[in-house]
Formats: sequence, structure tokens, C-alpha cells
Amino acid sequence: MNAALTRLRAEFRRATDERDFRNWSFQETCDQARIAVLVIPALVLGGLLSDFAGLGVERTLLLALPVRLAFLALGVVQFTRLRGMTKVESVDRAVTLLQVVLFLLFYYFISLEYLSLTEHLLVALFIVLAAYLVFPNRFVTMVRLGIAGSLGYAVVVSVFLAPDMRLVTLVVEGLVVANVFGAITAHRLHISKRGEYRRFIAQRDLTERLKTLNVELEALATTDSLTGINNRRNFFNLAADEIARAKRYQRPLTALMIDIDRFKNVNDKHGHAVGDMVLKAIAQACITTLRETDVLGRLGGEEFAILLPETEDGREQADRLRRTIERMRTALDDGTDLNVTVSIGVAATRPEDATIDDVLGRADEALYQAKQRGRNCVATA
Repeated sequence: MNAALTRLRAEFRRATDERDFRNWSFQETCDQARIAVLVIPALVLGGLLSDFAGLGVERTLLLALPVRLAFLALGVVQFTRLRGMTKVESVDRAVTLLQVVLFLLFYYFISLEYLSLTEHLLVALFIVLAAYLVFPNRFVTMVRLGIAGSLGYAVVVSVFLAPDMRLVTLVVEGLVVANVFGAITAHRLHISKRGEYRRFIAQRDLTERLKTLNVELEALATTDSLTGINNRRNFFNLAADEIARAKRYQRPLTALMIDIDRFKNVNDKHGHAVGDMVLKAIAQACITTLRETDVLGRLGGEEFAILLPETEDGREQADRLRRTIERMRTALDDGTDLNVTVSIGVAATRPEDATIDDVLGRADEALYQAKQRGRNCVATA
């Protein structure tokens, strides 16, 4: 029942959605209102010709012209006020005030009794339709103004013009048609506008979701899912840029190849979950030990690689990293601590190196030498 009433009111079911919609469409509503509060008074002022024809010059200047000019002045005032408004409710009140005054102005001109009933009816139909189609406002407010204005017109006509029943019937039928037509059209416009807002929100949400997915896909493509550092592919992409920069500007560059000693024994004895903990701990130790400009990557399994830009001899950095890892302890479920060590191979770039594979190859050879020396040591190519 509530949902049906809400749809009949041409509003969103949730008050927060309706508020967000009205805030979203505020600027457009304000612009439409500013046009309406100038155009309608200008059209009312244009009725001076009929005033002069029906009332004469003196009575027009006395009774009609000041009223029409006052209504135009009210429109200018509301036009100026709308420019500085920031709340939807303020725009509603400004528009409603002008609509109410428009109906009262119409009743006043009926009391002057210089136009025919047909002419009055045409003007009444115009004002009723304007309440629905020209002035931007909430749908319920439009219906209330349209019905109230029509009832007021019927009462004023019966008092001042005293038409016969046939004319009364025509007036009622005309006003009913104007209200029904205006209400249906305004209702469709309101529903359509909210549909546009729904599509805007859906498109915005989709765009945000796509951005999130792109970030996630980029992370999947460049980051090792276990350790959070560069994966093999991204490391080699970054390494290619680093060696190209080093060759171009003739700057030093050193590569480290790191391998966890007896890592297979860790997995066999304690399980792969503990092995994953060790890999993540070593990656974190590298991050905290290295500089921001250094490039760290996991090449696969228990093997890591590091590039040290602007470094001619990375043995000191490698040994510091080795000692840091040697002091690390990984807590196990049985209450004991696991200690692992690493072997590191160090190689600096040479003028003849064509690609990053050349310097990494020498670092890998140095790593093999460190393994041969008994592990937990640093070797230089």
C-alpha cells in the first residue's frame, strides 16, 4: 500500500533516495524555476491590451496595470532569490508563492467583470496547466494547487458571473480535463526524471565498480598474491626500465638474488602454511630493510630478486638483509619458533650488459657460490 502511494506521488520509496534525487536535480530545477517566475509574469503583463479594451484607459491604469506590474515585480524578486538558494525546499516555497499569487490575481480580474466567461475559462485552463507543466515543483504540490485553484475559480465564477447550468457544466468539464491532463503529464515527467536519475546512479556505480575491478586486475597482474610484492612479470618489466636508465645515464645498478636455505625441509616438516608464513615474513623484512627506490620481486618458489639503483657494490646491503632474516623468528602453533636463513648473490651491471638477464645471470651464479660455501652467506660475482 505504501509503495503504491509513493509511486502515485511520483517519488522514491525511500526518503533518502528522494532527497538525494532532489539534490541531484537541484540546479536544473532551480534554472527551470527562474525561467518560469519571469515568463509567467511577463505573459500576465501582456494582458494589458485586453484590459485597455475592456476597462478603458483610466480604469486600467487604476485597477489593472498596478496589479500586473506588482505581479511582475514579484516574479523579478523571486528570480533574484532563486539565484542564491541552496535548498530544494526554499525553491519549492518560492515557486508555490508565485503560483498562489497567480491564482489570486486571476480571481481579482474575474471580479472586474470585463471579460467573457469563455475568455476567463481559457485563462483558467492556462493557469492550471502552468501549475502542472511550467512551474517545477513536487507532484503532490502541483495537484493540490491545480485542484484548489480550479475549485476557487468555480466559486468565484458562480459569485461574479452567475452563469447558467450549461456554462457551469462546461467550466467544470474544462477544469477536470485540464487537471487530469496536467496531472498525467506531470506524473510521467516526474517518473521519467527519476528514471533518468536511476540510470545515472547505475552508471556511476558501474563506473566505480569497473575502476575497482581494474585496480584489482592490475594488482593481480603485477603483484604476488602471497607476499604482496612485485611478481616475476612485473619485476622484469621494472628491471628493464632500471637497466635502460642506468645505461642511458651511465649510473651504477646492482642486483641481488636471494634464496631461502633448505626451504623444502620447512614445507616437508611444518607444512605449506608455515612455508607461506616464512615467505611473507622474508618479503616484509626486505621491504623494511630496503630503500623506496629499490625494486623487489618474487621470482618464484623461495627465490627473490632485488635491484639497487645508484649502488656500485651491494654487498653491504645484502649482508644487512641476511642478518635481519637470520634474526627473524616465526612462531609455530606448538609454541616453538622457526628460524630460517638465506643465501644471497650480488652482481653489479657492466658496460657490456645488454639486458637485465645479463646482470641477473651473474647474480644467480654468485648465489650458487653462496650455497656451495655453506649457505647463510653473501657471494659477489
